[in-house]
Amino acid sequence: MAALNYLRQFLRDVRSQKLRTFLTVFGIIWGTTAVTLLLAFGEGFHRQILISQRGLGDMIVIAWPARTSKPWNGLPRGRPIRVTQEDVDLIRREVSQISRITGEYGDGSRKFKVGRNVIVPHVSGGDPQFAVMRNLIPDEGGRFLNSLDMESRRRVVFLGDQLKKDLFGVDEAVGNYVRISGVPFLVVGIMQSKEQDSSYQGRDKDSASIPWSTFESTYGRRYVDNLVFQATDRDNTEEAKKKLIATLARKYR
Repeated sequence: MAALNYLRQFLRDVRSQKLRTFLTVFGIIWGTTAVTLLLAFGEGFHRQILISQRGLGDMIVIAWPARTSKPWNGLPRGRPIRVTQEDVDLIRREVSQISRITGEYGDGSRKFKVGRNVIVPHVSGGDPQFAVMRNLIPDEGGRFLNSLDMESRRRVVFLGDQLKKDLFGVDEAVGNYVRISGVPFLVVGIMQSKEQDSSYQGRDKDSASIPWSTFESTYGRRYVDNLVFQATDRDNTEEAKKKLIATLARKYR
């Protein structure tokens, strides 16, 4: 009976103070909605940042060979350290904390020509592991570079999605040829469009990749421009960096 009296009193108060009741309910609804929207916006923004960051690669390290910073064993300071593909194989064998590693060549002076369209993009010399680490995912109907391309030094090329549009427009690119500095290269794949907020040689959508073995033999390049590697685990990254440096330090004194 007491509960029924409380309910009747409550209903009378609501009817007599409609404005106050409306403002109270509105405040509760608006506050809940605002908090929900802010949380949703924050979560969506966080996810977008992660997607954009991973456009360059997830958990990768990019290392550029440089010069020695001090004299050592009678050798002068300022010696250039030039890394080869043989060094990449050495690191792969000796540094257990690294799960993937590749040497990358780069060149931004090669003319790409299809018909009357001429573009000078950045072109990398890489291998299949390069695609995995750098999130270069081929679009449907194409592929990235494979081991046979490396072994046979094939003249094949993988294009960024924007570069494909600039060269071929709406026409099919996979299975057709693009001339790179006058030499025909077969297009084997186009990169899937991706978010990317960082780069070190321009956005991947505007770049191209050819086998490093082809790059080496065609352009007479012996030394890699940089190394890209991935640790076995995020917690092992610092240890992997130290072991990589120690391995090259032993070889090059």
